[in-house]
Amino acid sequence: MPVTLLLGGARSGKSSFAVEYATRLGGRVAVIATAPPVDDDMARRIARHRAERPSEWVTIEEPVDLLAALDSAVGDDDADGVADGVADGVADGVVDVVIIDCLTLWTSNLMWQGLADGQSSRPPSVSPPGADRIAHE
Repeated sequence: MPVTLLLGGARSGKSSFAVEYATRLGGRVAVIATAPPVDDDMARRIARHRAERPSEWVTIEEPVDLLAALDSAVGDDDADGVADGVADGVADGVVDVVIIDCLTLWTSNLMWQGLADGQSSRPPSVSPPGADRIAHE
């Protein structure tokens, strides 16, 4: 599967361009969405992105485990030869095009997980101590 990497600044239209590009490519499309709805603004952006996508596309919401989401989308055959697709709507875990939206947020989610010593997972929607004070200063 060829890979296309879209780069651009925050809110520069990367997601809209990816939808347009995948539509032109055709085939079955899965979107791996890494953004957790941490506040009202992000919840609105997520809703807008969902509305921009064709309804027949599959959305896999996974803020941290990108490998599992990709396996689900493209079908990771294990020893029994059966695709391990677990995403709702991905027939046999196989699609033609995968959009990962977005790698920057995915990286941030991984970094947030590492903030709590001794914890293997920290919900990305949890802000670090003092974040509310910093955001309003």
